[in-house]
Parts: sequence; C-alpha cells; structure tokens
Amino acid sequence: MAFSENYKELLMIFSCFCRKYAHKHKKNTANNSRIIFFALYLQCSPAQFLNLTIMETGVGFINLDDSVKIALNIALAVARENANECYTPSHLLKALLHKDVGLRDFIISIGKDLGYLEEWADVYIEQCPKSTQLSEIKPSERIDAVFRAADDARIQFGLFDINPICVLLALAKPGVAFSSDQLRSFPILEKDIHSIYIGNGQPACPSATTEKPYAPTSASSSFLGKYCVDLTEDAANKLHPVINRDRENRMVMEILGSRSKSNVLIVGDAGVGKTALVYGLAWEIVSHKVPSFLEETRVFELDNASLIAGATYKGEIEDR
Repeated sequence: MAFSENYKELLMIFSCFCRKYAHKHKKNTANNSRIIFFALYLQCSPAQFLNLTIMETGVGFINLDDSVKIALNIALAVARENANECYTPSHLLKALLHKDVGLRDFIISIGKDLGYLEEWADVYIEQCPKSTQLSEIKPSERIDAVFRAADDARIQFGLFDINPICVLLALAKPGVAFSSDQLRSFPILEKDIHSIYIGNGQPACPSATTEKPYAPTSASSSFLGKYCVDLTEDAANKLHPVINRDRENRMVMEILGSRSKSNVLIVGDAGVGKTALVYGLAWEIVSHKVPSFLEETRVFELDNASLIAGATYKGEIEDR
C-alpha cells in the first residue's frame, strides 16, 4: 500500500504511539478505536495500516522497509529450522546477513568478515532453547528492545523507515540485544556506524527508495591504512627496481592475470628474495611497466606490529 507524502508525515508523528501500543496489543490492535480512526483517515483497513508484518512476525512497527521485513521472515525460518521456541537477536543477525536483505555489500565495504559474523550468530543460535512442538514462533523480549533502538537510530538518521543498517546498529549497541561481554568478540561497533554515516558528513543511512541502498564507503581504505603499508605508494620514493628477476616477475603477472586460480604463492628459503619480488611488482606498477589489467592495482603489505599492538581482549586480533 502506498501513502502520499502528507500521509507519511502523519504516520511518522503517530509511529511513536503505534510502536508501543501495537506490540503490547498485537492480537487485538485492529479493533482499537484509535487505530481504526487513523485507518479511516488514511482510507485503508486497520490491518493495512499496521502492516501484516505485525501479525506474521510479532514486531509492532509500521515503518519497516522491505529489506527488514524480508529479514524478519528469514529470522522466523531460521528459528523454525533450528526448532527454537522463539526467534532472538541472534536469529535476526543471521537473517540480516542473507543475500536477499542487501546488507552484505555494506558489511564488506567497512572491512568486516561475513563468515565470522555468520559463525558468531550461529554460536548464540545453538544456545537457544529448542522445542518439539512449534505451533507459533514468537519474538523474544529482546527483539522489541532491538527495534526500539533501531527506531531511535532511524529518527537520529532522519529516515522514514527502519532499514537494515538501523537494525545492525541496534544489535551492536551494548545492553540492547547482547551484553557488553558478549559484544567484545563482535566485530562491528556502534560508534563505527555512527562515524561512517555521521562523522564523515555522509547521509546517515540510505533511503529505502534508492536502487542501490548500501553503497560501499571509504571505510575499508581506512582499515588498510591502519594495518597495512601501501607498497605502490612507497615505490615512487623508497623502493628500487629488482634486477635479473624478469622471468619471475613475468610469471607473477601471468598468474595474476589468470581467469581462475589467480593466486600467487612465493616460496623459498630465507634471503632468496621473496619479498623483493613483491616490492619489484609494486615498482613496475608505478612505472607503468605492467599489463593494462594491473595498471590501477595497489599492493599492500600487512604490518604485523600494527595488527598486534593495542589488542585488549581475546580474539581482537582475529577481529581486525
């Protein structure tokens, strides 16, 4: 059902009341006089006004974008598949990582490991109580807290609908879905999302109406700059060409240009010049002596000292 802009403004004003009332009375909300009044004003049925998602997933919020609705249905499916009595924030996190939700590109763009996040969610899903009789899977108490926090993020970001990034921010907020101790191993921090969308002057969250809602940001570059050394940048001033290694350099370029299995593994005894080959490749890229497909390539060297320095809890190095 589509609403005009005036109706959307009215809905936004009324959403604060609706999200609290609908969750408490989701079974008989459609019969409430105040809901019926606003439904008649908008020329729709009470069920349309509150959105069928309330009845299907138990989430009493009307301002959910399509991606969040898909995630809720996936969370229900994950809970049903694992024979859980209810779906929890861990089920919701697992659902947010599904390809149909559209959040995967955003997570990759901020330099996070999708596989680790999925495993992190699976650990807590395994801890959920199971039941042999699953007549109706309901949301846990923490789900309501998650969407309240997500709605607060929506308001702060100036959005009409709660989108997946708002939900992800709520999941990363200590004390909402998970405790501070549990979130120590969670790779995404609440302040990271705030700094990406607010600190950099970028739009807080993408609009639900855009075709590409989760555009990559420059956050991944900041992580590379923090824990890696850009050899192509150093090549212009610090590095020197590698002499008498034309054959090896050509082999490296040929492997990198392969359609499949384009991974180079340089092995050999200590001191034979393995690292020098990589430096030589960076120098040739800067000197424009490489094939066209490598001209815009950047070579990074992992700085182990920076990676290890400042680690405060178990698993932080792996998170980085």
